[in-house]
Amino acid sequence: MRYSFAVVAMATMVAGQSLDLGLVSAAPAVTASGPAVSATAETITFSPAASGTAAVTGVATASATASQAANAKRAVIEARTVNVNNLLCQWFGWFCPASSTSTKATSTSCTTSTAAKTTAKTAAVSTSSGLIASITSIASISHITALPTPTGIPTTCVNTWTNTNAFTQDAACPTPYEVGTYCGFVNPEDPCATQPLGSGPAVSPDTSAAFLANPVFKSASLNAKTPSGYALTFQDYNASTSAATYLGLQTLTSYDPATCAAACDSTSTCTSFNIYIERDPSLNPSSTFCCPNPASITNYKCTLWGSIIDGTTATNAGQWRDGFEVVITGSNGYTKANTTTPVTPPGWTNPQSCDGAHSHPSTCIGNHFFPGPFDPQVCASFAQAQNIKNGASTGRGYANNHCNFFNAYMLKQDGKPKGTYCSLFAQQYDHSVATYHPGWLGGSYYDVETSWSFCSS
Repeated sequence: MRYSFAVVAMATMVAGQSLDLGLVSAAPAVTASGPAVSATAETITFSPAASGTAAVTGVATASATASQAANAKRAVIEARTVNVNNLLCQWFGWFCPASSTSTKATSTSCTTSTAAKTTAKTAAVSTSSGLIASITSIASISHITALPTPTGIPTTCVNTWTNTNAFTQDAACPTPYEVGTYCGFVNPEDPCATQPLGSGPAVSPDTSAAFLANPVFKSASLNAKTPSGYALTFQDYNASTSAATYLGLQTLTSYDPATCAAACDSTSTCTSFNIYIERDPSLNPSSTFCCPNPASITNYKCTLWGSIIDGTTATNAGQWRDGFEVVITGSNGYTKANTTTPVTPPGWTNPQSCDGAHSHPSTCIGNHFFPGPFDPQVCASFAQAQNIKNGASTGRGYANNHCNFFNAYMLKQDGKPKGTYCSLFAQQYDHSVATYHPGWLGGSYYDVETSWSFCSS
């Protein structure tokens, strides 16, 4: 099953607002935040060039003039992030800054020393290592309680179902088959239709409680080897990830994180994966046609994600399919986002990993939000389309209508990844001045994750 993930949202020409909640709320909802209930394989497609072009609706310019930029080569960072020193200053009068609350930082020509790059990468690796260390003491987390029993299931049924779809037949096929399908085709969506057999062991007694308590599944999760280049972010959960950055599903023949990692590595924008064991029905459940609670099968599933995933994203504990209870166990999450440099878009150079977001209102040309996976490519296409719309000439020199620099980051709302937030700037900056974290806005807590900047080449 394939989903089309075309992103079209309303753009703003108001430069200077660090995080525009209007962009976030106006963006369309993603087509899927996890696998379809009966899916065994899915792929999400994403078109960054089309999305970036659609984001531009008019000419946009930065407020700073060329003389302002050349004279001081400085930009005011308007972030109101409350750090530890600010709190100590407010509470106890300690570590108070001698200057005003606005912090100024010198912009650079977008060249970063090897030492600075190494330091940034070391910090990212250290963060990843700390993440691993923080979960090694977690042996098992139930995480999600039992699902509520469904209501409204019919008490009477008929033993047979009549397929009223159109059929055709040819000499090579002994029986008629549905128009648009092929000889021998059995539609798994039909009531009581046989489902693809699972590769995992049968569980006895055949109950959801026994499935969740199966020691074989727990052992597979706890003893799984973390693939090279990835960090383990959660382990042995009884729920799988659900988020706006879903990229697809594969059903595996064994509990094998390496195979799932290979699928992630070969998928554009994938930075994380979730592997888990799911209790599925052997027939498509139907109370109407007398198979409400068929025997179970065991599937090993691998889902791919375009963001960091952690325990807060593991919220899918399963569901009822008619009278059959789908449950999940042995759920492990892995990410490589902290140690992987995204592909540099054509026409751009010098990717820099940032601890926060860039916020330079006087040189900002525009912002846009694209729900879905983290993808700097969509920001690059947005920047290119804006430059074309502006009629700006190419080059590294400052021009208030030309994007020379952009920042792409994953926006998180209340701990959940939302999508790629793009900010375009006429001037180039060093990663050290990317210190903006939105914080509490509109009743939700917003933060920055996987932030990267790029310079025009």
